[in-house]
Amino acid sequence: MESGNILDEIKGLLISLHNRLDDLEEQMAKSKLPETGGINLAVQITGLSANTIRAYASSRKIPHSKPFGRLVFNRDELFQWVSERKRFTKAELQELF
Repeated sequence: MESGNILDEIKGLLISLHNRLDDLEEQMAKSKLPETGGINLAVQITGLSANTIRAYASSRKIPHSKPFGRLVFNRDELFQWVSERKRFTKAELQELF
C-alpha cells in the first residue's frame, strides 16, 4: 500500500468526522433535544448503536447516570464527550509541534 493513499483516506475520514461534529452542533442549536434522556438521546447525538452505548456505559467510557436502574444521559455532556474525541488534522498537529 502506498502511504499517500492511506494518508488521503485518513484525511477524508477526519474531514468526515469534522463535518459530523459541525452537523451535530447545528442540530443542537436548532433542535429541541431534551436536557436529559435515555439511550435514544445518546444514539442521536453520538451516532453509535444502542448496544455500543450500553457497552460504553457499562465500562464507564461514556458519561451517564443511572437513577432507579435506568441509563440517563445529559445532552451537553454527550456533546462535550463527542467533541473531546476529535482527531487532529495533519496541519493541526504540525501547529502543535
